[in-house]
Amino acid sequence: MLKVFVKSPFWDAVIRNTVFIQFAIFFIGLIKVWGDGGLGNITMGNFLYAMAITIPLSIITGLIIVMYESRKAKNDV
Repeated sequence: MLKVFVKSPFWDAVIRNTVFIQFAIFFIGLIKVWGDGGLGNITMGNFLYAMAITIPLSIITGLIIVMYESRKAKNDV
């Protein structure tokens, strides 16, 4: 069952989009933290709280992007 999940092009695209979105969020977060006074302001609690919010949101967003792209490709003439 896991091999089917890993080799699926659909879930591969979802994971690729999710990782890209996470890197974008991470980069934006680093820019914000740098402007707010440096990396000394980051605590483990803040980091875990941010990951608990952003990872599910990026997975859902990646899923929506892949579903939209696959639907758009089917309806192209």
